[in-house]
Amino acid sequence: MLFTILKQLVQNFISIFSELKPTDKSEKKVFLFSFIYFASIAVLFLMSVGNNNMVEVMGYDTYSYIDGDNPRLSLFKVLKWEIKHPLFCLFYTPVLALSKLIGFLGIDVHWYLFILFSSVIMSFCILLLFKILKQLKVSLFSSYLLALFFGSFSYVILLSVQAESFLLVLFFTLLFLLVTLKKKTNIYTDNLFFFLLVGTTSTNSLKILASDFILENTFIKSVKRFLFSIPLFAIVFSFTSLGIFYRHFKMHLSWHDAIIGDLIAYTLTTINKFTLFCVNFLSEPLLFHSTTGVIYGKETIRMAEYSTVLYQPVLALIYLLVVISVFLNRKEVISKIFIAFFSIDLLIHFAIGYGVNEAQLFSAHWFFFIPILLGLLITKLTNRYLKTTLQFCIGAITILFFINNLYCFLNSLKW
Repeated sequence: MLFTILKQLVQNFISIFSELKPTDKSEKKVFLFSFIYFASIAVLFLMSVGNNNMVEVMGYDTYSYIDGDNPRLSLFKVLKWEIKHPLFCLFYTPVLALSKLIGFLGIDVHWYLFILFSSVIMSFCILLLFKILKQLKVSLFSSYLLALFFGSFSYVILLSVQAESFLLVLFFTLLFLLVTLKKKTNIYTDNLFFFLLVGTTSTNSLKILASDFILENTFIKSVKRFLFSIPLFAIVFSFTSLGIFYRHFKMHLSWHDAIIGDLIAYTLTTINKFTLFCVNFLSEPLLFHSTTGVIYGKETIRMAEYSTVLYQPVLALIYLLVVISVFLNRKEVISKIFIAFFSIDLLIHFAIGYGVNEAQLFSAHWFFFIPILLGLLITKLTNRYLKTTLQFCIGAITILFFINNLYCFLNSLKW
């Protein structure tokens, strides 16, 4: 019985990740050019900061969060984890193990390996987005255009988010959407995605529950599917949860502090949430800071200084088009999932207030829906002139974002 379950899990794991394989020339081109693009940005960054410059908060430098002084994500100090992203370290085990192995030879390559890993993951994100657009019957030309559009701002997140979960959340969620749209889900894939998504960020459990409600349409079936998705995660988490006992008995923390940690501290703020939403949450997913560069701290609250031309009409146009697309495609599964995901983020990061000081960071949980929804809008338009006009606008905005973001990126490196 156990062997059969493990065999099915392995087979479904292979099936899920086989979706990453490019299946035709168009997908091979997208992945190749994406990797060249992200790797080039990575090289420029590495040339600027240097191999030994330990950046405090930066998407490439996951290594310092996994094996540095901070104990919560150390592979060899599992029992000291703060229980926020309990399985996150596990997903980075291969690259960390390779870094350690080469390190034993006296060669420090952790920067290079983690930058390479991040570049590969981001390249797969572009490929998955492209595959999703094709699955939604978006034309090949529009899919190429929207992949470029996504590339014009997606590395903003890579370079500015905290390490920890955001890059993997982006990757696993896109993979989840593709498999869901292809209707390849079953109890084993459900368990695997729960393990991957919730193991990366615990709040993804709410998004999985919401997705189940959307896909099943009935309360009983949705709850049943959700509960049956938990076992694999629960089994592995049971080992990591021993860290709670370590924190209580060895570190002499109260049960409350051992479980919650500094979670409540993030909810204390005097920032105007409406202003934060309009400026940080809706702007920083797409645009670089023009002055502060790529490095963010946990207490970052400074509003960005954006070009008036970019900030006001262009961003407003993008989000207006997204709203129109959601309305016109409101019966589509992907639109319903976007509404659910975005609403959950608003609830957690604004209504409750968790993470309000770094609200721009959580856009990695939802901002990839923008090109998807724009793709749906293009396919919805039957008037050839309207469709061409929309494609032209997206192309112009893509060029504008490339120019602005690359300029700010290079400027932040002090070139």
